[in-house]
Order: sequence, then C-alpha cells, then structure tokens
Amino acid sequence: MERREGDWICPDSSCGNINFSKRTKCNICGTLRPREQPSKVLGSQKQGDWTCNKCGNLNWARRTHCNICNIVKSSQEPEDRLGRGGGYFDLDDPRDRKEHHSDDEEYDEFGRKKKKKATRTN
Repeated sequence: MERREGDWICPDSSCGNINFSKRTKCNICGTLRPREQPSKVLGSQKQGDWTCNKCGNLNWARRTHCNICNIVKSSQEPEDRLGRGGGYFDLDDPRDRKEHHSDDEEYDEFGRKKKKKATRTN
C-alpha cells in the first residue's frame, strides 16, 4: 500500500500505524490525530527535495530512488498519455502506413497468400 499525501502516522510510539488522511483518530489505538504543523522548508531541506510516498523519508532532489526503501520517485507532474506504450491502442506513426508499399509482398495484411498479378505485354 502506498502512502499518499495527507496520510499520517499515529503519534503513539507503541502503535505507529499509518492512517488515511480522512481519519481524525487512529483506527488501531484510537489516539487523536495531531494538529497540522504549518509546512515550511526545514533548515536541511533544499528546493526540489522530495518525500517518499512509501516510507516518508526526505530525499535529495538529485535522487531518482528513495535511499531507504529504494522505491522510484513518483512523478508529480501530469504526463502526456500518447498511447506509445505498445498496447492495443498504440498510435503508430501514420507515415509508416502511407509510405509502405505492399505490392511486392507475398502475403496480405491478414496473412493470406496474395494472387499473382498478371503482367501485360503489348
């Protein structure tokens, strides 16, 4: 299970349960959720540093994997979904289809053997 933004760790040292952000008290021990501290950049934290979604570790901006749990840094920016992953709806480059001449191939696009075209002699 991934830890998401807003999830909180129970402050009871004997519990330590990770609770969903919607909860106001721990679902294991019943301890009330601690009040939110205003978020600010800590003295040791620099611009671009990121927090791991799984373990909560603060990582340097240059790292691509968490140095504690080795999970890949999740992208916060929305990614363009172009369909180029090779799946069912893969968007092939239309130039490939337009420039391809299948006249000299032995089989058609359905795997059937093509009939030989008669050559005309005048």
